[in-house]
Amino acid sequence: MTDSLRALRSAPQDQGPETFAAYAQSATPLVPRPFLNLQLWLQDPEENQPLLNVTTRPEFQPVLALARTALNHLAYSRGAFGELRNILNQIGTSKEAEAIRIENSCPVEVSEQELRDFLTQDTLDVVFKKLSVRGKDFAWAYVNKDEDGNRIYVQLALARALGQPVDQAPQDCQDANFAKAGQEFLFVQIFCHEIVHAAMKKMFFKLTTPKISGFVDDTDPTRYGSNAGATFEQRLMGFLTEVVIQRKDAQKEDWLWFISDFVARENDRRWTLDQATLRNLTASFNNQTRWIWESRLGDNFIFNPNTHKRYRGEALDAGSDPKASPELPVNGSEWIVTTVCARPPTLAKEISKESRETPSIGLGFMRFL
Repeated sequence: MTDSLRALRSAPQDQGPETFAAYAQSATPLVPRPFLNLQLWLQDPEENQPLLNVTTRPEFQPVLALARTALNHLAYSRGAFGELRNILNQIGTSKEAEAIRIENSCPVEVSEQELRDFLTQDTLDVVFKKLSVRGKDFAWAYVNKDEDGNRIYVQLALARALGQPVDQAPQDCQDANFAKAGQEFLFVQIFCHEIVHAAMKKMFFKLTTPKISGFVDDTDPTRYGSNAGATFEQRLMGFLTEVVIQRKDAQKEDWLWFISDFVARENDRRWTLDQATLRNLTASFNNQTRWIWESRLGDNFIFNPNTHKRYRGEALDAGSDPKASPELPVNGSEWIVTTVCARPPTLAKEISKESRETPSIGLGFMRFL
């Protein structure tokens, strides 16, 4: 059993893996809250225009509802709130973080009240802007620690896709319902990840996360630090999320409707997430406890990074010999795999100069197989 799964199963707030039907019978719904401190903004591509508040715009209501669901879970689910506070206080044990808290006349330990006030009272601005989806500058979202305020920048294409009904999906989209389920799941993961960075920025006065034992490494290998957001996702979900898309589809304006696979990665083991699983995982954020996905026992293996081939069947370690027939070759000219939250510890062979460069900002790191 891996460390992440062991920690997940030992957490007192969640039960072991089970079917969603069994989970739903005993799940306790959280009380919905309006979170008036949460505001949505649109940044004009020209960059020199003032931000436009779109919180009440009809096309942004789907993404607002998802953000409120995620924020409600982070603030009032005992497990998620406790894990977020635990991560912040683990960071607080570093000499840099302890010194900066003392320098600003704050207790070394982040209290429950301090964290809950941040999540429920402090203004949280989500700014949707156009972010690159190609090469070294690819990003799903980011927090700029050099600016004041609690602001999260998110890929505008994702907000637009979420505001587009399924019956208005591109005609050449193969499965609009699957795409929509993936978009919703993706946003919740991204939002939770960036809230961790925003909290880190607030509690430790713009300090960059130092190297912490047991944390996921920073996506930028040039910095000797840790990624608090990815660490939170791994502990919260039991896996990190990856996205698989054909290179030709990534160049489309509406590329989020053409994602081939959403993948759960636990170390070097990867499973595909089907439409029902994506919807159920997202829906569980409405409850006090999350659904612990039971199918990680060996459902669908997405690909073997060593052979660059995709398989269906038993989930295998990346270095294992496949036990199922190859279904689809994955090669460098056709497919892109993006990690939603962190650069994995073991990368597939990168074949382009662009893929060897790392993003200066952002949640995602794009690598080419």
